[in-house]
Amino acid sequence: MTAPVVAVSAQSFAKDERLRRSAAERFPHFEFRFCNPGIPWTSASLLQFLQGADLWLVGKEPVTKACLSQLPQLNGITKYGVGLDNIDFEACHARQLPVYFESGVNSQEVAEQAIAMMIGMSRKLFYSSEQMKADRWVKNGGVNFTGKVVSVIGCGHVGSKVATLARAFQCEVLICDILDKAAFAASIGAKQVSFENALQSSDFLTLHVPLTDKTLKFVGERQLEGMKPGSFLVNTCRGEVVDQESLKHCLKTGPLAGAALDVFEEEPCLDKDLYSLDNFVGTAHIAGNSREAVWKMGQAALNGVEKILLDR
Repeated sequence: MTAPVVAVSAQSFAKDERLRRSAAERFPHFEFRFCNPGIPWTSASLLQFLQGADLWLVGKEPVTKACLSQLPQLNGITKYGVGLDNIDFEACHARQLPVYFESGVNSQEVAEQAIAMMIGMSRKLFYSSEQMKADRWVKNGGVNFTGKVVSVIGCGHVGSKVATLARAFQCEVLICDILDKAAFAASIGAKQVSFENALQSSDFLTLHVPLTDKTLKFVGERQLEGMKPGSFLVNTCRGEVVDQESLKHCLKTGPLAGAALDVFEEEPCLDKDLYSLDNFVGTAHIAGNSREAVWKMGQAALNGVEKILLDR
C-alpha cells in the first residue's frame, strides 16, 4: 500500500526542525513533502508542489477553486496558523474536502504582543531606544499604561485575553463586538460599548477582528480622525483592516499620538514613509510567531493530519 503524502506548503512549519521531527514521529508511515522555506510561492510552483498529495498542510497560501480543480487526489486540508481568509470554503465544500483548523491556538502570544506594544508606546520605550542608537540621550518616559482606557475591538480568542490582561493593569476596558459580550465584560469588570463610543473614549484602540468584506479598511480616515486626541492604535489582526494611507496622515497631523502594527496591507511592508515616522512602531508579523506558538500551531496542523487521514 502506498504511503499517504502530506504536502507541507506552510514555510514556517517546514523550516522548524522540531515540527519536522514531530511529524515523522507521529506519522512514521506517512510521506511528508516539505517546501523550501527560502523560495516564495508562485501559482505554478505551488500547484506543481501539490501534485499527487493526499493532504495539504497549508499556511497563508491561497486555497482557490482553480487550484483545487487541478488536485483530484487531494482528500483534505489542514491549517497551520489561525487566519482563514486565504481558504475558499465554498470551493472546498463543493469538492467535499474537509478543512481542519483549531481556532485561537496562538491567541495568548498575540495578546501578549498587543499589550507589549501599548506599554512600549505609552512609556516611549521604542522611541528612547531609537534615540540612543542615534547617539541622542532623550529623557522622556512618556505616560503610564496603568489606569488608561483600552478599547478592544473584537472580543474573540485574542481580544478576550487582551481585555483580561489590560484589567490586570487597572485599565478601564471597553469591549466592542458584533456579538453580545456583556456577560464576559461583566465577569472581568469591563463594559461593552458601540464602536463610535470606543473611538471617542479610548487611550488605546486595539484591533482583533477577522478580515472579511465588512472589516476591509474598517479603520479609515473618518474613524482615525474621530479618535481621542493623544490616543494610540494597535493592530495585530490583519493589515487590510486599517487604511494605511489614512493612518500615515493621522500620525503626521493628529489626532493619534502613535500606532503599532504587526500586520500590513502588503507584506513585507516596504512603505518607508510609514515606518520612518517617530511615532510609528512596526514588527514583521511576529505576534503569533513565538517559538511556543509555532510549536502549538504545528501540533494543531498535525492533529488535522490525524483527523482527516486516520479517522476517515
